[in-house]
Amino acid sequence: MFVRKFLVAFFVGAWAALPTAALAASIVGLGHLPLRNPVSTANAISADGSVVVGVSFADATRFVHFEAFRWEASTGMVGLGTPEVAPRDTPFSEAYAVSGDGSRIVGLVGISPSRGGVWRITEGTIEPEAVPGLGSGDLPYGISADGTIIVGNGSEGAFRLETTTGTRTLLGALPDGSTAIQVTAVSGDGEVVVGSALSPLGYQAVRWDRSGGWQAIVSPLSGARTVSANGSFVAGGISGRAFRWDAAQGSIILGRVSDSDLWSNAAGISADGSIVVGYYGNMAGIEHALLWDAAGGAHPLEDLLSGLGVDLSEWSLLERATAVSDDGSRIVGYGINADGDREAWLAVIPEPGSGLLIGIGLAVLAASGSNGPRPARPVDDRALRSSSGSPAPRP
Repeated sequence: MFVRKFLVAFFVGAWAALPTAALAASIVGLGHLPLRNPVSTANAISADGSVVVGVSFADATRFVHFEAFRWEASTGMVGLGTPEVAPRDTPFSEAYAVSGDGSRIVGLVGISPSRGGVWRITEGTIEPEAVPGLGSGDLPYGISADGTIIVGNGSEGAFRLETTTGTRTLLGALPDGSTAIQVTAVSGDGEVVVGSALSPLGYQAVRWDRSGGWQAIVSPLSGARTVSANGSFVAGGISGRAFRWDAAQGSIILGRVSDSDLWSNAAGISADGSIVVGYYGNMAGIEHALLWDAAGGAHPLEDLLSGLGVDLSEWSLLERATAVSDDGSRIVGYGINADGDREAWLAVIPEPGSGLLIGIGLAVLAASGSNGPRPARPVDDRALRSSSGSPAPRP
């Protein structure tokens, strides 16, 4: 017990001695659009960490509907609008991805069938944008950092669209001829697309680039959810465990947070691939946000924030971390606030992946009596071929 108290005191004392600029650890709720039953979830964050997009329930004139939102510190949460529909229909919109500076957003708009939605922010005004080459049945799920490349799914399959010219490229099939591919994300440079393809054994994580086309990167019962800025790293879930892939190492399972961690999934990755965020579930079926870094392994995000002195009294649970800024310092997700409502949040962890952060995480775990996170390990494809429980592919 003395050793545990000493560890916590040492690392928290070291944290307190840092310069003021480094004392930026925090969490803020992003609020809700005006509504009766408040619910909001964050889906993406801009590369620079300044803009968050997602979806919130909002009051229509007749009943509650989904509405896409854009959030930044100066404006708070702003609804992106929904289309005019017939009296019996329910309008909705949802934002899935955002450009590096937050000026362009892609998502879905409509009733049934839904259509692709693009919003452009010019001089502080948010307006729907008609993008040449984007059809009424297209569903865009990713956008490059500069906003010029949009990827998604259409009636003819997966596509990549250059918005400056309207040039639309169909991404084709896997080597086995399969075209049942669900796109989930595009790299910041717009050169790599990831997603999940339907194989005879279930969904399988896949990656596309110009030179090789679509290639399966891990075994079936998997899905790719996110990709690093230059496309070198991919993360997602395989047979109920979060993974990170790169060409040099192949796929590694990101390790368990504790013995109560029964499954996990990765949802966001930093530009250099060193930080992965996502969520894990316990035996009771409750989800918890997690952060994994290459140096320190996986930790509950709540423990890391608490170790950095962040007051979490306004939150009863941080459920999922869904995306992370390029530098890994700003993380978005959603959880249950103190009022019992599901709310999107933005957390800041200064110097993610640093030795000090790892030390704080380990000190918190030691104080709680946990054995700590289990290290990442290479994927054993032989074992995974007989496993089940793949996470469902996004949208």
